[in-house]
Amino acid sequence: MFKLCITKTIWVLTFWLLLHACGSAPDVIIPPTNTLHFPSFSTIHNGKYYVAGANADGKYGFGRLIGMSIAEIHKEITAGNHEPVPFATIESNVLVPSNTSQILIQDNLLVMASRGSGKIYAQPLNVDGTLRCNKSDETFESCDLSSSLDTNQSDPFSLVFINKILNKSYFALSFLGSDALQVYSYDHTINKKGALSLHKSFKITPLITENMHPDDMKGFSFFSRKLFHGATGLFILAEGKFQASETKKRPGKGVSYTPSFVLNIKTADLDKAKLEKADCTVLALTDFSIEATRDIYFDEGKSELYVMSSMPQMLSKIDWNTKKLLLSNPVCLGATSFSVDSVGKRMFVPCFSDNRVASFSLDNLALKNVTSELGRGPTYASFDALNNRLFVSFFLDGTVIILNADDLKYQGYLFNKAPKNRVGS
Repeated sequence: MFKLCITKTIWVLTFWLLLHACGSAPDVIIPPTNTLHFPSFSTIHNGKYYVAGANADGKYGFGRLIGMSIAEIHKEITAGNHEPVPFATIESNVLVPSNTSQILIQDNLLVMASRGSGKIYAQPLNVDGTLRCNKSDETFESCDLSSSLDTNQSDPFSLVFINKILNKSYFALSFLGSDALQVYSYDHTINKKGALSLHKSFKITPLITENMHPDDMKGFSFFSRKLFHGATGLFILAEGKFQASETKKRPGKGVSYTPSFVLNIKTADLDKAKLEKADCTVLALTDFSIEATRDIYFDEGKSELYVMSSMPQMLSKIDWNTKKLLLSNPVCLGATSFSVDSVGKRMFVPCFSDNRVASFSLDNLALKNVTSELGRGPTYASFDALNNRLFVSFFLDGTVIILNADDLKYQGYLFNKAPKNRVGS
């Protein structure tokens, strides 16, 4: 009887330990302050370079948003301190949700979204362009004056500034996980939690299907790959995913078929309660055999549209007025984005699969320069026009490499590199 009681007690205790161990939340591991894991999106604004790191491998509970002084980076590179550039150049360093959207800074306001939680965040910056909260163990959301909202959509990705009217800034957000297009406003007079609000919300699917032949659009779900805004309005790079159950209805075009479209909406029409067919111009890129698109840029002066695609791996230039293809040229493998120097008439392309960075002429799309293999997984480039430099995030190496924009010569790098037997950290 005594042995039975002991055995029963042990089983009860074991069950209790397992129950509480399974039910308790795992400890959230804070990423170290001296590295940037899986750097991706970045931006340059008022002499500051901001770059976000992700928690792509699930090792930590957060990513990081780091802001650096470009003037201090310049001093260190000039002095020969560039491998890596000293951490003294870091002015802002906070925790952010893992895997952020594009980073937008306008009117001294920093805006970004979390691709994981689906939330959008906004925070006013200090006068000198640094974050108001600047502790490496603080989260962006908990910072004083930070404002956030749930988008109620999946995978927010592309973010662009629309305009500023009186004391309100407006920006558009699109999603890789849905056909939603949302316009948000930020009231600078409130300048605290609650300043951020959803202004308008639209669906891009009706705009595409109403402007195209209905039979051609059967079986597709749509999402937005990238946004671009200029004087001509908002350009939306949209794609359709073909549902497996419908493949038999479209012979020769299976699940991998990804028809792409460019939508153009006038800025003033984004204030309407509902967008109609007449409010949107739709260009079918499949007319030019362009599919699986990655990025767009619109030259306002020439009314020329630039499109990067992966099927085929091409750069293409289209006359927006005549809707005619002007030029196409192969681009490097794994290219998913580009940065444009409109004054210098050139485009900078990180080649993720090739582990190189290339520059192309906007005039004839010809290759101008290409680097040697500088690291693993170049992902996103930010052009520093003032210093004629290019900051390129290398996702798999956990670094940002700095290049001379003219000849793409190496000038230094930021953050400690990941060991060769690991990626991102």
